[in-house]
Amino acid sequence: MGTPGKVDCVTEVGERDPLRGGTVIAIFDMGPHRPFVVCWQHELGSRQGVREIRGCSAHSVLEFDP
Repeated sequence: MGTPGKVDCVTEVGERDPLRGGTVIAIFDMGPHRPFVVCWQHELGSRQGVREIRGCSAHSVLEFDP
């Protein structure tokens, strides 16, 4: 059972943002017990992007080297 007002989702770089739409271009982990910052664009390749601070709970994180 989920917490009221919260949604479980998978946010992945290069994929559509499950909460806001657009394409996720970066996710920054700001450290233990700190929020994540998700950057996304409505139109991939656009010079305009959006940065959004999201809660600090994650069930799992997969880090990678580009």
